[in-house]
This record gives sequence, C-alpha cells and structure tokens, in this order.
Amino acid sequence: MADFREQRAAVKFCFLLGKSGTETLEMLKTAYKDDAMGKTQVFEGFSRFKNGEMSIDDKQRSGRPSMARTHENVEKIREIIKEDRQRTIEKIVELSGLLTKNGMTPVPHPPYSPDLAPCDIFLFPRMKRDMKGKRFADVAEVKEKTTETLSSISKDEFRQCFEKWNKRLDKCISQFGFVHLSAGDLLREERNKEGSEYGELIEETIRNGRIVPVEITCSLIEMAMKKSGSNKFLIDGFPRNKDNLDGWNRQMASNVNLLFVLFFDCPQEVCVNRCLQRGAGGSGRSDDNPESLKKRFHTYMNDTMPIIRYYEEKNLVKHVDAGGTPDEVGHALYLLNIFPEVWLWK
Repeated sequence: MADFREQRAAVKFCFLLGKSGTETLEMLKTAYKDDAMGKTQVFEGFSRFKNGEMSIDDKQRSGRPSMARTHENVEKIREIIKEDRQRTIEKIVELSGLLTKNGMTPVPHPPYSPDLAPCDIFLFPRMKRDMKGKRFADVAEVKEKTTETLSSISKDEFRQCFEKWNKRLDKCISQFGFVHLSAGDLLREERNKEGSEYGELIEETIRNGRIVPVEITCSLIEMAMKKSGSNKFLIDGFPRNKDNLDGWNRQMASNVNLLFVLFFDCPQEVCVNRCLQRGAGGSGRSDDNPESLKKRFHTYMNDTMPIIRYYEEKNLVKHVDAGGTPDEVGHALYLLNIFPEVWLWK
C-alpha cells in the first residue's frame, strides 16, 4: 500500500505545476488505484499550499494517531477478520488495540449490521465535513446538529451515495465470482422469445402449475452458464422434482462441484400473499393468481420437498427462515456465513 506522505508530495508537485485539485485526484487514482488519497485529503492539501503551508508532513491531531492507515495496521485488521468474519467492530477494535491504546472508544454498531459495510458509508464524510471542529454541550445538541446536517444533504448527493454504494456492491460480488441464474427467469425469457420452439409448451406448463421438462431447463441453464464466462453459480429454483434431479445428474453433475443447497423456508400464507402482491404490482406473470398458486403449492409439496430431503441426507442443505422482512431474511442469511467474502468490503 502506498505511503500517504509520498502521495502528499505528488499533490504538492501537481499544485506547483498548476494542476487543479480534480485533475490531481484523477492522477492519484490512476497511479495508486484503491490506495489513493480521498477527495477531501487532496483538496485540504491544495488549501494548505495556497495558504503558503508547503510542508507535506501530516498535521498532528489531538487524540488520534497521524497515520492510522498503514500497511501493517491494514494487514493486522485483515487477519483478524479472516479468522472470524462475523466479528463486530467492537471485537475487532479490542483484538487489534489500535484505538484503545489512544484512549478512543468506537461508536457502537447494531448487532445485525455487517459492520464493515454500513449503508451510510458514503454519507459519513459529508456529515464530518460540516461537524468537524465543533463542540457540543450534550447529546441532545449532537442529535440536533446531526439532524440539521442530514436535512441539508441534497437529493443529488443522496443519489451519488447510492450509486457509489451499488458500485461497491457490484465489486464485492464480482470478486467472489458467483453468477445468479434463475431457472424460472430463463424459462420465461425463452417463452417470450420470438420463434421459440418451446415457448407455447413452457407457457402452458407454468400456467397450470406443472414443471417444465428437464431437458429444456437443463439446456437453458447450461447455455446461460457458458454465456456468463464464470465458473461459480447460484442456481435459483432448480431442481424442482426427481425428474429434474435425474436430468441434472445425467447432464451436468460430472462437471459440477455442488457446495450446498440454500433452502428459504417460508409459510404458505406468506408466500401466497407475496405472490399476489407481486401480481397486483404488475409482475406480468400468468401464474400470480390464487388458482395457479394452489396448483403450484400442491406440486411443490409432492415433488420438490422430497428433493430437499434428498439433499438433507447428504448434509448439503442450509436452512433460512424466509418468513420475515427482507432485512430479517438478509440477516439470517448473513449469520449462516456461507458467503464470507461477500461481507468483507475490499
């Protein structure tokens, strides 16, 4: 990882060449990639140089080390996280000793938070900019100023925050390498494709709550796998019956290393309500209606549950309670720790 003193020297050099702060920031990103200084640090450097302060030494700050982000500290934290990716911020601080030795106490995080990936990570610098250097008499004054600062953040800044968040999420998922393939989506895509020889058969089968012939589904999944260019997949909604399972084993099993089966366990009433709400919201799915759903649940209990039990005997099933809110289901999935790298932001 690059030394920030070296980067501050580069910032000073760009300043003397007459470059702007924005130009300098882009040059640092090109040279140092993810280790580049942030926008705030670059512009603070320009401000200092304009005021005649030409030193590239970091200003000493009361109560905190002048250079907490060193290669040694980053590696130390990384190793602590790798040992147990469900450790909280508080536990990481305790084990590392990086803050406690300076008499600092971290702000508590909620127990359900992934900690290393808070959704407001890109808004915090904006708040810090407005609140740094100020003193408050009590907690109520802190809350008042925080509310005032949040209210002053424009819609455009919030939009930029979520765009950056999505980019970080995409980066995190791409580094882990899994591609999500929905058997149902692939079938519906094929059904809607003009001139498809299977379109009518797929539509009739789905509308009547039955299962599409395995040869069609396996072929669509295999083509999607090859097209993706990846070798790690999360296959959603397959196999749904013994015919699916036998067909998969014949056609794909020899080329696949099955890691686990993720089973989202949800009460029938909740499932029905969700599907009906989806239909009312304009899903466009011909099976989002009470009659089709009744047939689908009958097929599910008779054909799909035996497949779950088959994989349970092989100790491959990971159960997730899916009856709660999206946040609650996401937390239950997080606690399984089956995608550890997804929760480590890099």
